[in-house]
Amino acid sequence: MKIFGSILTSATSGSYNWSEAFDTRHAREGFFTLFYNITGGCTKVVAAYGVTFAYAASTSVTGTFIQSSILIKEGGTSTSGISGDGNNFIGFGSEVAPFIKVGAKATGDAAALTASLVMH
Repeated sequence: MKIFGSILTSATSGSYNWSEAFDTRHAREGFFTLFYNITGGCTKVVAAYGVTFAYAASTSVTGTFIQSSILIKEGGTSTSGISGDGNNFIGFGSEVAPFIKVGAKATGDAAALTASLVMH
């Protein structure tokens, strides 16, 4: 298992803010956990607002990253999560690719957040 802390710190409205590329060649079966805390912005709890997390994959660290059509999470807000405080985590699998990036974008208000990635 490998932990990458503070991979993202914000989500802007309309386009993804992408993390650095992660070498996933040693991940077992391509499974990951994304821990996130949305600390500001994106407070409206309606379908049209919130933070969306996605990933993109590439065959090389400097190559073209193609966004997956499968999203990691949609609709996260600073009042969502188990305790209603913006903290949550979600597991996801990726298509087999040696490198991935994780991205966050906001619909509506921009959001301040912290996100960490665990590679299993």
